[in-house]
Amino acid sequence: WCRFSEQCAARTKTVNSVLAEELEDDTDVYRTAVERVAKFCNDADYMSVWEDVQPSDILKLLPDGPDLPKKPVREDDFALELTPEQLVAEYEKLPLLRQHIDKVEKAMSAALHSGKKVPGYKLVEGRPGNRAWKDEDAVNKFRENHVNGYLLDKTVPVSPTEAEKIIGKEDPELWAELSKLVTRKPGAPCVAADDDKRPEWQNFTEGDLE
Repeated sequence: WCRFSEQCAARTKTVNSVLAEELEDDTDVYRTAVERVAKFCNDADYMSVWEDVQPSDILKLLPDGPDLPKKPVREDDFALELTPEQLVAEYEKLPLLRQHIDKVEKAMSAALHSGKKVPGYKLVEGRPGNRAWKDEDAVNKFRENHVNGYLLDKTVPVSPTEAEKIIGKEDPELWAELSKLVTRKPGAPCVAADDDKRPEWQNFTEGDLE
């Protein structure tokens, strides 16, 4: 935001894209809001390199006042505005919503793959796959014959799951000792019905773990 120019592009963006929509024909409130946004930008010394900041973000930072438009509601405020009963009702709609979303995504993909022109969308190459050796035999020959071929060697222990399969049957006593060195991160909390057999998740603090 440029404090030295009345032709600030970011200020124009604010006026046109947010304030004008929310204030409609209320000229006095509109003018007051524009002045408050401009003053905020000047006081904060935002320069023109901040032109990409969203006007709604600036409105969130302004102090509340009857002469300003209502600040946009944050996404995480949505849950706070619902009663537990309303939250349950909305949550139980999710399976149908996900099913609908899945159908729409598949239909869009099928249309584009079939060559149909869909306004505003196109197929592009996704993220490339993992790199792999084209000829592992050639790589092994390089490893064996080159002076630095040993750099291709990698010796790491097998995973605990693999170790249990290999050692657990052959040497249960050894696996019993090795299993003491195994650690496992707890599962992330997830929503479940009241009749789920798993115990209710507890939010432990660092103090609880000491």
